[in-house]
Amino acid sequence: MSMDEWLVIASAMAAVAAGGALGAALVLALCWRRLLVSAADVVEARMAPQLAALRQEQQRMPQSVQQALQVELEFHLREQAERSDRQAAELREFLRTALAAYGWIVPTPIPPTPPPAPEAAWPPTAGPGVAPPLDAVPPPEAPGLAHLSDAEIDALPPDLPAPRKARPALRPPPGIPTQKL
Repeated sequence: MSMDEWLVIASAMAAVAAGGALGAALVLALCWRRLLVSAADVVEARMAPQLAALRQEQQRMPQSVQQALQVELEFHLREQAERSDRQAAELREFLRTALAAYGWIVPTPIPPTPPPAPEAAWPPTAGPGVAPPLDAVPPPEAPGLAHLSDAEIDALPPDLPAPRKARPALRPPPGIPTQKL
């Protein structure tokens, strides 16, 4: 834990000792965060056998599939880390401003957060097992429509889905009294 988090926890505990409702809310927020972290640990512990089985299956996959999976997993892990860092910074900022608003701590100037980094190009444009970008592949021509004029194309029937049969109205099971409107 960083010094900032210890400062926030100590301030919240002092506020609770003073009997403030805001202090109690701050402690509850911190406890909720810890509860979420411990719940994630429990889920990870329960998923350990499944993860081991997946790793064994991964060893049997071709190298190109393994590399494609690795690229995607790294991308999602990076996104998750950025999201959790951003949420932690927002929580620290909220707690500091809330405590400063009630005069429990001296407000410190918070440096502006840098704008989020531009999203990485996804899917990657090169590498083994990576398909070419969609704009590089020409769209397939509609078979049989190239020789028709605009008027003939407009005269064609629309491609509509087949009509579905209307569902009957739901009725309550027999023996249950109902009130009709």
